[in-house]
Amino acid sequence: MYIQNKTMSIEAKNINILAVNISEAKGTIKKPVSEIHLNESGVEGDAHAGKWHRQISLLAKESVDKFAVVAGRKIAYGEFAENITTEGMLLYEASPLDRFYC
Repeated sequence: MYIQNKTMSIEAKNINILAVNISEAKGTIKKPVSEIHLNESGVEGDAHAGKWHRQISLLAKESVDKFAVVAGRKIAYGEFAENITTEGMLLYEASPLDRFYC
């Protein structure tokens, strides 16, 4: 995977995509699916796709795991409405308009 923004392009190793998720209606938990298709509006078939600033959401498993400890229960992929659940990536270092290439 490569991450590219206005100032850098780096190769990111040891990053895993653990789940891809969609929801048909806003305000509902996203459900894992076997694959997603991305276009300029976001994830095809997802309620949040469209011409706005939050077309695709990513969430790191590491963040989910931290919250699960606080909540005292297991958190399912998609429960935070993320389209893509990752592992091994510091998502807080990403910025709007960064590009990810697999």
